[in-house]
Amino acid sequence: MDTHTWQPFYERFKISDTTTLFEAYFFPYGLIQNSNLNKSQVYGYLRKEWEKHEDPAEIITKLASYQDAFLDLMTGSNRQGLPQEAADAVKRFKDFGFPASALPFLMQLTKGMADGTVELHVGVEILARIEAFLIRRALCGIEPTGLHAVFRRLWEDTKEDRCADAVAAKIKEKSTVTWPDDEFVARSIRARPLYGSSVAPFVIRQYDEGLGGDVPNNISWIEHVLPRNPDASWDDKFEKEQRPKLTNLWANLIPLSASMNVELANGPYSKKRSVYEADAMFKSARKFAQDHSDWTLEELEKRSEKLIIWALSRWPG
Repeated sequence: MDTHTWQPFYERFKISDTTTLFEAYFFPYGLIQNSNLNKSQVYGYLRKEWEKHEDPAEIITKLASYQDAFLDLMTGSNRQGLPQEAADAVKRFKDFGFPASALPFLMQLTKGMADGTVELHVGVEILARIEAFLIRRALCGIEPTGLHAVFRRLWEDTKEDRCADAVAAKIKEKSTVTWPDDEFVARSIRARPLYGSSVAPFVIRQYDEGLGGDVPNNISWIEHVLPRNPDASWDDKFEKEQRPKLTNLWANLIPLSASMNVELANGPYSKKRSVYEADAMFKSARKFAQDHSDWTLEELEKRSEKLIIWALSRWPG
């Protein structure tokens, strides 16, 4: 039993020699069995459920029923063998660091997509809608508190009509949880720092992907076009009092390789522009140089408005 059943189940949670997701699995798994549980009640509840089985192998088999769905969401793998579009939609959740409170619903949804109880196109549409909800909140700086109340019962609450619109409607019924509207998102892109937030690399990469063409696997460095410590060449472009509010805005950020960022450092935009256009591996950096012959407050504000239009389309409300 230990060698052939338990150990294989346990070992699959290891993601490195020193890291395992074993303990993280049981709370979302328990909520799938009973959405009213809190964390301290899970083990007691499961023990009572296990008493219904005489064969320990049955218990482990049942425990493992959501393991692949959990691991796909947590690691970006595709153990469930989903078609590429669906697998990509699942992987994006890992890429932007979704809140663990969404696991019970997402585990059931992706498992349903894998076993055929949820139509693939419906599942992909639901994933896209939930991604939009979570990314909009992240762009607006809304903490993920209170989301357990949304997701722990969402599977049950949508059993009569499980589609993207119904899922979104159920989330929006929660008066204590904000789904940011277009104006809230637009204000945040114009004025709220994106740099430093956990979602920044994902959002910047998604914009780069949206331009088409090849996209490098990782963003090595997020470049501040207006540097955080600019040299004198920037004095006539941005007033010193403005700079702290502008440097970390999305409009002032582009992806670069680390080596290129070190080379450009805090120098003038004329030098940066020529290097962006000729040598940047990211299309959004090359396009930035093509679109902006100079980098001033007016140009930054124009780019903010373009990013707003793109983001509202990419993550619709």
